[in-house]
Amino acid sequence: MTVQELQSILRQCNPADKVVLSKDVEGNNFSPCEEATEGRYEKETDWSGEFGEGEGAVCLWPIN
Repeated sequence: MTVQELQSILRQCNPADKVVLSKDVEGNNFSPCEEATEGRYEKETDWSGEFGEGEGAVCLWPIN
């Protein structure tokens, strides 16, 4: 995904929405963003939580 594609997606979102990131278990590698989806983020701790159906957040998903 390019910055231009991400900007196009984010323009359609509520500017007050939070942005959360999908992470891998190791956290050792980085991967290009393939998709951005809207949903609901439920905070479990200060550094993690659950993402699912709903509103109020945007999740960026890596290719791998």
